[in-house]
Amino acid sequence: MSDAVEPTNPIDNKSVPEENKESQENPSASDAENVNENTNESTNENENENENANTEEAPKDEKKNVPLTTGNLIPLFVRNLPASTLAIEFSPNDEFIAVGLTNSVIKVYQASTGALVSSLGHPKMNSEGYNVPCTSLSFRNVDDSGKRAKNVLIAGYANGATIHWHVTSGQALQMNIEKNNQVNSVYYNKHGSLYCTAGSDLHVRVYDAATTKLLYDVHDGKDGVTSGHSNKIFSVKFHPKDSNILLSGGWDNTVQIWDCRVKYSVASIYGPHICGDALDINNEGDCIITGAYSKETPLQVIIVNGIIQFLTNDI
Repeated sequence: MSDAVEPTNPIDNKSVPEENKESQENPSASDAENVNENTNESTNENENENENANTEEAPKDEKKNVPLTTGNLIPLFVRNLPASTLAIEFSPNDEFIAVGLTNSVIKVYQASTGALVSSLGHPKMNSEGYNVPCTSLSFRNVDDSGKRAKNVLIAGYANGATIHWHVTSGQALQMNIEKNNQVNSVYYNKHGSLYCTAGSDLHVRVYDAATTKLLYDVHDGKDGVTSGHSNKIFSVKFHPKDSNILLSGGWDNTVQIWDCRVKYSVASIYGPHICGDALDINNEGDCIITGAYSKETPLQVIIVNGIIQFLTNDI
């Protein structure tokens, strides 16, 4: 169903002054080629609005903003934000913290000091004129830094957009639109070569990270065994040892296990009612953890040692 994806021109974002860009790491040539300068005219107005509306300073009296804690916990820094937070993510080297807001803006901070690095604003607004919430974030891992740019972040939005940002320069490298979908979750695989999306249309999609080409679009189950999702998906992850395998969870109280080689769900686990990015799998790939909207079982740890390997080999 590749026709469900509409690539659009990437947008330059000028939230970082030009003199600072030279001292920061810039995207590689392959990423920079995706930046289309012809879109400057259509986005200057939004960029200026984002810069003016989202400039912030640390609170004058931070003691009043320190959250209540128990035990020996001391907040490193506190920042008041102009909108509610829907997503937050550390960069792979823990240098940056990215925060996705309901007003479409992504704030990127130095993790060690809390200094604002960049403010990234969605270049377009929806048809009603409201800001498009940023729903999910994922930093790209770089294990071959000579080939790929560092400090690249993918963001998912409520209008079906996914944007690849270079956080230190503030550039938007690539942008895709999934028609008739609200992207609730985005995620890079371990090596940063692929990324996946999931959302309101019940589909899990896998893309080539370099070209944004749609590689797989899965949504069905196997007759008599699995059925796929029947309600919105809010979290999707790659298996840490095999990028052909993905896991997803959402409102239908199931965790679906997908195999891209056969293009359907090969197994499902019933239970957790997942309403946010509350699904993860450990590095060995044998234990799933879920967070559910439930008073009785809000946190579940599911041991799946061997089950994924067995199912994919058995097909």
